[in-house]
Amino acid sequence: MTNNNVIYDEEDLELIRAMKEILAGCTEFVFSYKGKTYRIEPVDGKLVAYLEEENSLESMFSDLDDLMQHYIVEGLPFKDIVPEIDDYGQYIL
Repeated sequence: MTNNNVIYDEEDLELIRAMKEILAGCTEFVFSYKGKTYRIEPVDGKLVAYLEEENSLESMFSDLDDLMQHYIVEGLPFKDIVPEIDDYGQYIL
């Protein structure tokens, strides 16, 4: 599958499906990229994304498409880093 010049393999598509399911269940999606941990949380119908570090900035997005295009991680849009995400899952309180 190609999405804005990014080619996703089956593993990448599974990550995107899992992310959709986790966020639809109002649970936090956690992922690792280049040795750092990030979180995406559903909050009041929006998505809040941030690096899991003290004093990190939070970014808010209207939906998953908005996040995929506009959440910048290490200088790249989230859609571009999907193939390089090391690990992912959900966080249950």
